[in-house]
Amino acid sequence: MKSDFIGIDFGTSNCAVAALVNEQPTLIVVDENSDNPYKIRSAIYLADDGTGSDSQDAKANEQTLIDMLAAGEILFGEKGFNAFLLTPHEGRYVNSPKNFLGAKIPKRLLDSFEILVVRFLSYLKQCAEKQLE
Repeated sequence: MKSDFIGIDFGTSNCAVAALVNEQPTLIVVDENSDNPYKIRSAIYLADDGTGSDSQDAKANEQTLIDMLAAGEILFGEKGFNAFLLTPHEGRYVNSPKNFLGAKIPKRLLDSFEILVVRFLSYLKQCAEKQLE
């Protein structure tokens, strides 16, 4: 399948991707772990690479998030949600990352959430590229 462009619905609860293939809208599989593989839960789980720790200190937690973005595994959708349910203290779970984009939070923290959103959008793009090869 060949498509000149894709469309991404980056929703607060769920996301979906479609492409125009032979002048017909075609949904893209974005979450094989979901009951509906054409939508993905707007959820991200950053699996701890061993450097993170739970803390009551906001600065320490912020640094852990930055470290995890740099070195930890990032899981999206149902896979991320299920990993969170199994190991809630071994990573960081972000539901509806889109909500943080307009939030009044410190710039350095906003930068981390922007990276998460970019990674999520990149994942969705990769799903489309894989299916459209």
